[in-house]
Amino acid sequence: MVVSVSTRSSLVTTRRVVTGVWVAVNVVQFTVWLVACLVSWHLVNPWWLWSVGVGGVIVGALWWATSRKRPA
Repeated sequence: MVVSVSTRSSLVTTRRVVTGVWVAVNVVQFTVWLVACLVSWHLVNPWWLWSVGVGGVIVGALWWATSRKRPA
C-alpha cells in the first residue's frame, strides 16, 4: 500500500501526540501514587502500572503500524 507524504506526516504527528499524552498521563498517575505512599507512610498498590502496561502495548502497536521499515 502506498501512503502519500501528507498522510505519512499526519500519522507521525498522531503517534507523537498519542505517545506524549500517554507519557503525561502516566507521569501524573505515578506522582499521585507516590504522594499517596508518602502521605500514608506505606506502600500502596501500584495501580498506575496498568496504564503503563496496557497503554504501552497500544502505543507500541501504533508505532509499529506506522513505521516505514515494516515488512510488506
